Amino acid sequence: MSDFVTVSEGRAKLPQLVKQLASDGGQVVVTVHGKPKVMMMNYDDYMEILDMYAFGITPQVLQESLDSGISTMTLEDLKKEHGLED
Repeated sequence: MSDFVTVSEGRAKLPQLVKQLASDGGQVVVTVHGKPKVMMMNYDDYMEILDMYAFGITPQVLQESLDSGISTMTLEDLKKEHGLED
């Protein structure tokens, strides 16, 4: 679940938010006039999402796999299996 902050709160708490996201992960949504405008997240989490999309693994594909009972593996194991380690 994402935390929501106004742009004013985000500006005032930016160092704290960066430290929190870097260590704990998660997301923070910044709102302007009550409407979500920007999401901040841990960089490693973001890169993992990009890697998943590069493999064609979308949230829908993940859910379908879980619903059908297909066994899953970590992204790191998938990279190793296909020789794509960093």
